[in-house]
Amino acid sequence: MIGPVSSGNVALSFLDHLLGLRWPRRPGCFSRRRFLLADDSAAMRFLLREYLAPTGADLVLVADGRQAVEAAAAHRFDLLLLDLSMPELDGAGALAHIRAGGRPTVPAVAVTAESAPDEVAAALRAGFAALIAKPVQREKLLQTIGSLIHS
Repeated sequence: MIGPVSSGNVALSFLDHLLGLRWPRRPGCFSRRRFLLADDSAAMRFLLREYLAPTGADLVLVADGRQAVEAAAAHRFDLLLLDLSMPELDGAGALAHIRAGGRPTVPAVAVTAESAPDEVAAALRAGFAALIAKPVQREKLLQTIGSLIHS
């Protein structure tokens, strides 16, 4: 039996084909969870949304660090995914503001194109629990998030 086709399913199937990837679907694995995703790249926000939408998580997407701080002040999140290199206020700066604003324990994941050992160490010192390197691999993303919110 073939299930309903949505633009998200078509996009994921196209990405599967294009990248030669096969990954298990985990529908609903993060239902009743709210994630904040901040990245200045519209393409990266689209990709993260496509990767995470099937999990059932409530996703709030913003384009910069200042918007991330505003969203975190207005809503409770179970996880933050913050790009380290955003204009105006980068991910580390946004995380510092979010922590100072009364959200000291929400797990945060740095998303970055730079994954050198010194970058990883700097992200951990800034308060990130984990780092995901771009290009983001869906299974790595799901494993990282799962380990943080189910622990």
